[in-house]
Order: sequence, then C-alpha cells, then structure tokens
Amino acid sequence: MIPRPDGELRPRTGLPDVELLIDVAAAEGAGLDAAIVVSRAEGSVADVRQDEFDEARRETVRYHQAVYADGGAGALPGWWARPHRLVLDGREHVDGPVHVYDLGAGTGRHALWLAEHLPPDCRVTAVDLLPEALDQVSASATQAGTADRIDTVVADVEDYEFPHTDAGFVVAFSVLEHLSSPAAVSALLARCRAATRPGGIHVIAVFADRQEITGHGVRRAPVECPLTAQQARSLLRAAYRDWDILQENCSDSAVPETRHGQKYQLRSTLVALIARSPSRATATDH
Repeated sequence: MIPRPDGELRPRTGLPDVELLIDVAAAEGAGLDAAIVVSRAEGSVADVRQDEFDEARRETVRYHQAVYADGGAGALPGWWARPHRLVLDGREHVDGPVHVYDLGAGTGRHALWLAEHLPPDCRVTAVDLLPEALDQVSASATQAGTADRIDTVVADVEDYEFPHTDAGFVVAFSVLEHLSSPAAVSALLARCRAATRPGGIHVIAVFADRQEITGHGVRRAPVECPLTAQQARSLLRAAYRDWDILQENCSDSAVPETRHGQKYQLRSTLVALIARSPSRATATDH
C-alpha cells in the first residue's frame, strides 16, 4: 500500500518477480530493435519489502512537508531554490511556444523559472502530490507576475494522466525514484511520450545509488524505488530508444541533510537525460 499525505493507503502497483533491464547496446549489436534482458540483481528493487516501501514513502512525505513548512521558497536549501543546469540545457532546445509539464514540481524550482524564461505564450502545468507545495507555486507565480501562465494540479504522478497530447517540454526531475516499481516508471514514461508532440523535449533526472553517510557509517537512504545507476540508465535508454538523445550523463551528488535533529550527507548518482521526440509521431509513441 502507498501512503498518501492524509494517511490513506492505496495498493501498490505490482512489483515484478524479476527486474526487467533493457540492454539497448546489446540489441543494436545483435541487429535487433531492442533486447529484453531479465536478471535477478542482488538487492534489486524486486527485493524491497512492502513495509520498507511504505516507510520510504512516509519519509518522503514527511521530509518535503517539513521543508515546505519552514517558510517557503526563501527558506529552501540553495540547491533546491534554483533550477538545475539540466533544465537550463533543455530549455536551449525550445524555439517556440510550448506547453510545459513539470512532474513532481514541488514548490516550483523549475516551473517558476520556465514560466519566466520561456515565451509569454507558453503555459506551464505543475503537478505534485502535496497541495502545500503547489500553494507556494501559486503564491510565487503571483509575486513574479506569471500566475496567468502556470496551472497547478494536485496528483500522484504515478496516476497522472495527461489531459492532452500537447506537451512540448516535460520535466521529471527526481520523481521517478519515488514511484512504486520499475514497471510504474516505464508506464509513466510511456504516457509522457504519448502526450508529447513531434519535436518535444523531455528532461529526465533520477537520483540513484542513494546512500546516507553518518558519523557511524553508511546506510541505504529510504526511497520508494531504490534504483542503481545501471538500472536507471537501462530504463531511460529503453524508454527513449526511438528518440534523439541530446544529452546523457551520470554524475555524483552529495548534499547535507538533517532528520530528527541528526545531520547526515545524502550521496547519490544523478542519471540525467535530455531527449527530443521524432519530428514525426510513430505508432509506438502515439
């Protein structure tokens, strides 16, 4: 069951008994469109117990609610209050009016910046699980004079259905690792692709290999879908095998955090990708 902010539980989407990894390089070498390599990796997401998943989701909600309650965007950590370089890079590939969908928008780290730096006739839809986060998006947009360009939608991204096939720019930054399973990640990415117009841009980032470093040692960070960097790259390459890959990289990340008064360092691998939809829609994507 997946806990929501109000404490209600809903069934978790089915975890596969095995992890599906799409080895695109192997497929190309064999002259195939794609090869599905089924493996049982030690410590894979298939081995996460239900209670561990529930605990991770509660911690995700608790952490974000605590940060949002500290006073809004002005009180957010510096790295959280400004757009990531990846989104800035993705924006460089936009040359006209677009409808932006920011999935897991939080308090508007990316949605607000895009609303200010894209043409005035662009629209931004910010989607997030927590209404208090989107309240801050609306307040900040009003203050910045961009409220007429931003819509907010309270929704669990795992269940989110795009209302139209008009997406020109999709951001999913640090949201896929909070879904319930690799199957849920693949399903969401499929919906993102299906909603995107020809030539649309996707900016995707997953924080994988998440660990917490304390004075007592190293522990696995609580997260709903604890992907390794290899697993994340496999999922993204499979999802975007028919798209133009404009940027793909992995980099180390380390940020200071505090939980229940105890400080620790959150270390992870940022798996990032910028992709462009084919100029003509294909049967598999639409």
